[in-house]
Amino acid sequence: MKTQIEAIKVKNFKLYKELSITGLQKFNVFLGANGSGKTTLFKIFSFLATCLKENVTVAVNREGGFKEIITRGASLENTFIEFEIKFRNFEQNEKSPLVTYELKIGFERGRIFVEKEILKYRRGSKGKPWHFLYYSRGMGTAIKNEEVNL
Repeated sequence: MKTQIEAIKVKNFKLYKELSITGLQKFNVFLGANGSGKTTLFKIFSFLATCLKENVTVAVNREGGFKEIITRGASLENTFIEFEIKFRNFEQNEKSPLVTYELKIGFERGRIFVEKEILKYRRGSKGKPWHFLYYSRGMGTAIKNEEVNL
């Protein structure tokens, strides 16, 4: 399965107070001076991979803790780190629906928590998005799309 990321939004992650990149193509080049955020852009993907493979607490702790990954000057207790990635999975050159993954991480009373995690896509050009995953503060739903043998 081929996947193409089309857009990325990030808030309060390392030096990105607010980042929005849209119109991504199959091949992209990012140029900039030292310290402008090129490496941090790629760090987003390794951070999210650890969140999904392990858990959010492990991912944050590998980066040195919540205080080390929030944007400098942001309040530790009142700041959320947010990610939104829009992508498509291509199968046999057919265009698939645009899928959106959102993750919002917070810190409260000395603990890291998931404020919100959503995986959704819109069927067609109209209507409400279909949520495969909706999770918030320990509660939520997940839809499994698989055949059942009776």
